[in-house]
Amino acid sequence: MSDNPELLKIREEIDAIDQQIQTLINARADCAMRVAEVKQAEMAKTGEAPVYYRPEREAQVLARVMERNEGPLPKEEVARIFREIMSGCLALERPLIINRSKRFLLPQVDLRLVGWNDRLDQFTSALLTGR
Repeated sequence: MSDNPELLKIREEIDAIDQQIQTLINARADCAMRVAEVKQAEMAKTGEAPVYYRPEREAQVLARVMERNEGPLPKEEVARIFREIMSGCLALERPLIINRSKRFLLPQVDLRLVGWNDRLDQFTSALLTGR
């Protein structure tokens, strides 16, 4: 690791920003858990199963993310990062359930719409190995 004071100062700044990002991601995750609580309470009242994943909501959020992006990261890269965050938050609302039947596997799951979090490791392995 370099002892260059300028690099050390920049790295300290990056570390502080990383902490802020992590704090905000956790705050977003707390909101997602509250969304789940509201949806579950609604289900208790109505008896209707809640819809946890709403592609139209994801599309709205990602469109806003790309519209307000000022760089230097390309808007598509920022949207990809947000999709990952959203995927992790969605997993807190309700675990992702994937039909493992080969007959239904590919048409039902578009991997571009879900993040590559750990919950998909078994799915990916099953897809690649056929098990």
